[in-house]
Amino acid sequence: MAADITAAHALSLALDAVYLKNRPLPAGPTGYYDWQMKADASEDSEGHSGLSNALNKVHSFLSKGGFKPKLSHLDAFLDTVRHPHAIDDRKGA
Repeated sequence: MAADITAAHALSLALDAVYLKNRPLPAGPTGYYDWQMKADASEDSEGHSGLSNALNKVHSFLSKGGFKPKLSHLDAFLDTVRHPHAIDDRKGA
């Protein structure tokens, strides 16, 4: 079971634990937070820390194919970052 947990998942769990420990108790008489009373609370990300949500979105993006740029586009982007005032339009960016 422990072999199935990746480093990103362990970090996400730790961030959620810290976030949940530090948030205030619900103010409603039901004991639920406002976001839990929505029609589909599972789609709402308020039960997790912001960094945990970002990690989950990045993981989801990468599992769907992610970002696969051409090498020439990477070279043009790096050249633009290195020399912001002297853009070489022959690089194809």
